[in-house]
Amino acid sequence: MRRGGRGVPRRPKVITVMVKTNPHDHHLYKIQMGELENLLQTLGYAPVYRMIQVRTKPTVNYVLGRGKVEELREKVRQIDPALVVFYNTLTSKQKWNLEGALGVEVVDRYEVTLRIFREAASDVISKLQIDLAALSKALPYIKLAAAKKFLRMRAGFLGGGEYAYHRAVNAVQRRMKILRRKIERLERQKLERVRKRLESGGKIVVITGYYNAGKTSLFNALTGLDKPVSPQPFTTLSSKYAGLMDGRVYLVDTIGFVLDLDPRLIHSFRLNVIDMQYSQLALMVVDVADKP
Repeated sequence: MRRGGRGVPRRPKVITVMVKTNPHDHHLYKIQMGELENLLQTLGYAPVYRMIQVRTKPTVNYVLGRGKVEELREKVRQIDPALVVFYNTLTSKQKWNLEGALGVEVVDRYEVTLRIFREAASDVISKLQIDLAALSKALPYIKLAAAKKFLRMRAGFLGGGEYAYHRAVNAVQRRMKILRRKIERLERQKLERVRKRLESGGKIVVITGYYNAGKTSLFNALTGLDKPVSPQPFTTLSSKYAGLMDGRVYLVDTIGFVLDLDPRLIHSFRLNVIDMQYSQLALMVVDVADKP
């Protein structure tokens, strides 16, 4: 698609949605939605419409109430977005029902973060961890979609539909098992390296903080190195290391945090977290431009 004959590609449009469960929150939800929309812009999308519904809790089937689903369906018809993105974490059932009702791909904040991670990943360890996190998130949805597609074909014990269902699910589970084994092997190797550093009297200092806070800039300034710095989120997905004071101090630049980072993602990047767990000092970097 082109805009105004200038040859400038249009960014795909996206609708963002949140079910706000705290009726007294008049500020934080705006920061949360602004963060989500910033992440989407990083992926090349153009957020064009924001929908907020206040409920005591999300509904089981659609997150939104039925009337809001109808309202959102009309907005999708008018805007024709490439994606509808929920700030709320979606179950596989909610995702399936919403995509059926809206006729467009529906993702949540967790999936948006994973997509940014995948685009930013440049090393083997990061790619392995991202692949496993993505499959772990997708597996319940894959099971549901396969059940809807294949089990209707079932005819007797282990009929064609049931066989196809198990084949589709087992393929994903086998891939996850392979990824887990590779990550566990790398985790053992990293723990051994950390143990040797500590036994030799070395100290581990980690630089932590929000993404784009300036962690890598500080790392470069302290080490004299020139590691990549970018205004884009999650430029650092794998830890960077440098020895200081004749190797007595190991300085580590770690992956950045993001608002409401899902605990499952933290667990998925446990290889990076090892440095923080065994550090003697953590330097928290805060951008002075951030509002308190």
